[in-house]
Amino acid sequence: MSSVTKNALAKLRKECTGRVASTVLALNPAYYADALSLFDSNVIGSTDPIRDGQVGKLYGFKAVIQLQDLPEGVLGALIPDNAVAFASRAVKVADESCYSEIGTTTDENGFTLTTLRHGSPAKGKGFLNVTCMYGINLFNGENTKYICATAPAG
Repeated sequence: MSSVTKNALAKLRKECTGRVASTVLALNPAYYADALSLFDSNVIGSTDPIRDGQVGKLYGFKAVIQLQDLPEGVLGALIPDNAVAFASRAVKVADESCYSEIGTTTDENGFTLTTLRHGSPAKGKGFLNVTCMYGINLFNGENTKYICATAPAG
């Protein structure tokens, strides 16, 4: 892609390794901002993409998102929605006697948080800590396509 245009965005559809509706188009911050500038909020559906960094179903993609910290020369990527695995687990507490309350909470997506409550009676203060261990990995890397800059024709 030499620049962000409606035509260039639409042509990315044919580069998907699977269904367009199951592919996330991730763009670096500059290209994401350029893509947003092409459409009024009534086309995108709301002003949420400006705040949240995600546009749902633009050109049939599952989402178009802003992605930070891409390698040098990479403007974006076409990522199958089943290519990213995320896992979390409760944190093992070494000395439970330090806490008045210990618990774990898991949301509907399986994201697990460990909650620790403790206090200092001498100072009259209470504390609540929430922590988690998580990991993320890219699977099916061969199905992820990177978007790099190309020189404009002419």
